[in-house]
Amino acid sequence: MRSKTLTFTLVAAVALTACSGRNADRPRHTSAIQPHPGQDTCQAAGYNPMIGKPGSILDGMRFSVPIRLIKPGQAVTMDFNPQRVNFFTNEQGIITSIRCA
Repeated sequence: MRSKTLTFTLVAAVALTACSGRNADRPRHTSAIQPHPGQDTCQAAGYNPMIGKPGSILDGMRFSVPIRLIKPGQAVTMDFNPQRVNFFTNEQGIITSIRCA
């Protein structure tokens, strides 16, 4: 009985050691698709006239791509969608920048 317990313990230790390998050179989280910096994958530049306007102007608009209105300190998902347009506002609700993500 003792040899079975010892064998199980050794097998478990080896398995755990194999799973806990250090991967310092690999990032913990990567997105499958990352655009080249400056690449306008969602045509965000076309929305630049909205910069300086209140974020509420988006309420009645229809978009053919997904959008997000992001306020300062607001939690958002970190998933990358190259077609999504993100409208960023300041504390007063004014659109300050527009980017794809």
